[in-house]
Amino acid sequence: MDVYEAIGKRRTVRAFKQGVSEEQLRKLLLAGVKAPSGSNAQPWEFIVIDDPKLIEQIAEHKCQQTLKMSLSGDQKIMEQIAGHKDQQTLDLTLSTQRATNQKNAYRNCTVIAVCHKKGHRDQRKAWMNTENIASTWMCIENMALAATADGLGMVTSILREEDK
Repeated sequence: MDVYEAIGKRRTVRAFKQGVSEEQLRKLLLAGVKAPSGSNAQPWEFIVIDDPKLIEQIAEHKCQQTLKMSLSGDQKIMEQIAGHKDQQTLDLTLSTQRATNQKNAYRNCTVIAVCHKKGHRDQRKAWMNTENIASTWMCIENMALAATADGLGMVTSILREEDK
């Protein structure tokens, strides 16, 4: 599959039938480390998690994080809420549904935690951290395209610092 086909076919998967092989994992990680980074800083670290109990804990954490999210910025949901007699009930129902879907996306999967390393290895200018964040996202995108090229699914899920 060429890169344009992979870009066109890349989708976020919400349910996995099975995990990945060791060889597939290695290929995905290799694709990630091939991403460009300013000054070759490679501001990422990987943690591969295949322990079902730990994945369940991560899924629950993500579920709780999603429940905390505000729906006020989501135009589609706001349109559904508009004119609803019991806005709080609908708000809670939609939030719970979104959180449950997020949690279910962790079933039958291997988690590759791509951790962004703050700062810059050469301790230069502060703006380089922004450059490093972009590099980390390019690493993740490389992995997503590689997964697509190999017929695998992927979901990107962000666990924010403030929710540790």
